[in-house]
Amino acid sequence: MDLKLNPNNFLKHLQNLTESFKYNDQDIYYINVYSQKQNGKYVPIAAPGEGIACVDDSARAVILALEIYESFADKESLEQAEKWLTFLEYMQDKKGYISNFIDSPKGQKKFGIPSSYKGGVWWSARAKWAWAKAYRITKEKKYLDLYFKTKITENYENNVASILLIAGLEISERENRLYLEKLLERIISCRSKRGYFLHAKSAPLHLWAYHELEAVAKSAGLLGNKETLRKLCEATVDSLASDVINNGFYFEYLSRDKSEINPYCVSPLIRGIYELNILDKKEKYQKLLHKCFDWFEKMYDPVTSTCFDWVHGEKIASDCGAEASIEAGFSYLKKLKLSS
Repeated sequence: MDLKLNPNNFLKHLQNLTESFKYNDQDIYYINVYSQKQNGKYVPIAAPGEGIACVDDSARAVILALEIYESFADKESLEQAEKWLTFLEYMQDKKGYISNFIDSPKGQKKFGIPSSYKGGVWWSARAKWAWAKAYRITKEKKYLDLYFKTKITENYENNVASILLIAGLEISERENRLYLEKLLERIISCRSKRGYFLHAKSAPLHLWAYHELEAVAKSAGLLGNKETLRKLCEATVDSLASDVINNGFYFEYLSRDKSEINPYCVSPLIRGIYELNILDKKEKYQKLLHKCFDWFEKMYDPVTSTCFDWVHGEKIASDCGAEASIEAGFSYLKKLKLSS
């Protein structure tokens, strides 16, 4: 990845995947989940059995756009985030429950499938993160209201707890401190014998959504003893992240599963190690980050912001979906910031 500083490039592919429909005289902007190359350009395709657009992707796209705005003061990125935020609000019902997918360009909500039902933990947590960041940046009260209105219907593991903690830290002056401290405590008290953070005891350790490292590093000095939390993060890097990165990444760590490694298996490690490097600049962290950045070399085009969906051995997917572009965008932004 050559370093290119045009902030508009980050969102180009996502903007190409964006369409809208009318609801109560308002334009609702959604991002098509997948795209396939046809006649030389990428065109949207649906997710079989799920739908055409989801909160999971839109919330993360909002976060990426807002992080670009924070880094470059790029007003177009802020305006794009505000457009995508309309979809998150549309997907929340009057009781505060969020559904994930729509399955038609007219905005028909999809229910009753594992990846779309009211109050699901993943899309609800990601929406809260997007709303929290939007409130912190814009100070528009409606985003804070939507954040607190959101209800989650089921128990969750520490990967989701970490997203909720990161979201709460965005608005730490408005969120209940005891709630944040409890989230932090459940994360740091659930570790392997080697010292790295777990999603849950005796549960698979997927590298996609491994947000524990970022959440704890961001909490240092705000919720707990900075040095204690730094040491726990360093133990996770030394015992888990280093092994994962030096062995070419995994889809799931405990089984050493390398099938279809996707950008979301890499970017959370980048975000976590990046935050730890802010706490405690060390050459070993920077070397690990650069190895992560190198993984994206054959996957991501920073000019078009297209990123292939997965790699399995020497085989690379031909499709370039929204999630891949978002996670690659997060990673490329960290690379630019580290280099500066």
